[in-house]
Amino acid sequence: MRHTKQLDLFPDLPSVTIDEDNFKLCMTCNHYKEKTFFQPREHGAGKSLRNECSKCSREKAKVVNKLRDKHPKPTSKTYKCPCCKKTEKELKKYGQFQDRSVWVLDHNHLTDKFRGWICNNCNNGLGRLKDDVNILQNAMEYLKNNDK
Repeated sequence: MRHTKQLDLFPDLPSVTIDEDNFKLCMTCNHYKEKTFFQPREHGAGKSLRNECSKCSREKAKVVNKLRDKHPKPTSKTYKCPCCKKTEKELKKYGQFQDRSVWVLDHNHLTDKFRGWICNNCNNGLGRLKDDVNILQNAMEYLKNNDK
């Protein structure tokens, strides 16, 4: 998804500069807000802030909680991630996920439709590729053409 700065839609207006030391763009609502409206990341480098403001984060959490109520987490030991086809045991083999669940609720962020339970690794991969089939296809072509 491409984010457009709202003022870019009006090229005849005088340019406005945003004080990026104190403001940040929310990737969900696409508004610049003071950095105090963004929570720090749970993991990672020092003062890094989340990409969505607290209000958008709360709204997303409500959606995910409703989906969790309708679609409980898999409990079967033989359940496999629909993307990588690994079980919980296989995913924990190298010491990952000792502090959190292997399974993550996956949903379409535009329609809020439940897609399934996938592993944290695949969820991160899909998220970093912006859930974009074209980017994923390009990545597949890249691997096919450069895996010699």
